[in-house]
Amino acid sequence: MVFFMALFTTDDRDAIKAAMVTFAVSGIATVTVGGQTVTVKSLDELRRMLDLVNADLASDQDHLGLRMIKLVPPAAG
Repeated sequence: MVFFMALFTTDDRDAIKAAMVTFAVSGIATVTVGGQTVTVKSLDELRRMLDLVNADLASDQDHLGLRMIKLVPPAAG
């Protein structure tokens, strides 16, 4: 079995969320993720960063971020 190691941590995710709140209040935010500090002037940038970090953290789980479901048509019940 192949195991993946996440590049980001939950602290990185929390830092982005805090920066989103700061941005909502002041219109500009600085966030440090993975040892790099970025000044953000767009909420969309923060959303994309958060999506990237969440996807990376999900890939570190046993299910690799995938959800398996079984589809059953209504008449097959």
